[in-house]
Amino acid sequence: MSRVKREVARGLPPNHLAEAELPGRAGHRNPRAREAAESFALPPCPPERLAAARAWLSRLGDAGTPPRPVLVFTPLGLRQPVTRQTFLDHGITATRRLRLPHFARSSMAFYASSLTDERLRTRLAFHDAWAAVCGDAPGEVWVLSEAAAAAAHALKPWLRERWPAVELRVDAPGLRLHPPGLLRLQAFHLPDVDDEPRTWRWIERLATPAP
Repeated sequence: MSRVKREVARGLPPNHLAEAELPGRAGHRNPRAREAAESFALPPCPPERLAAARAWLSRLGDAGTPPRPVLVFTPLGLRQPVTRQTFLDHGITATRRLRLPHFARSSMAFYASSLTDERLRTRLAFHDAWAAVCGDAPGEVWVLSEAAAAAAHALKPWLRERWPAVELRVDAPGLRLHPPGLLRLQAFHLPDVDDEPRTWRWIERLATPAP
């Protein structure tokens, strides 16, 4: 088992997430926040796998209701109470909570918008990374009001700086990654306004009521 997966399994923060400075507290960024990326070997991606992924994503169809702003907590974020609590401390609450079964599979729907082979390989690479790190763990969706969404977007750059992603280094020149060669797994996903309709479409198809 990799170092990252061991830490997640033990409930420790990815790259020491919980040690990062919280809003309103004195101090500096956690000096251990950025750690060397761990090498990750991607499984093969033959044409039949691309075809199966394209067919599954195509079946998601259009949303049946107007899009709503959402905040998605990944399995990494759900392992740490500090993640959701920080949003609550800033007055960001959910009008409705939903569960995303098997987050690794669901995650394919929000990496890139097109279904070209190149984009599908990127989606599948993130699926494989999430499955390797978190298995079939679920995610959670908060449906937000417009005011809560605006507050979350204002907070997002601050949190990204202090809650670093788990970074996995891959040798896959054909993938469009930013930065190149790194898969970044975040504690939360907050779609840009332009991405809200597409994100809401797959959430309607994949999410279930939260317990």
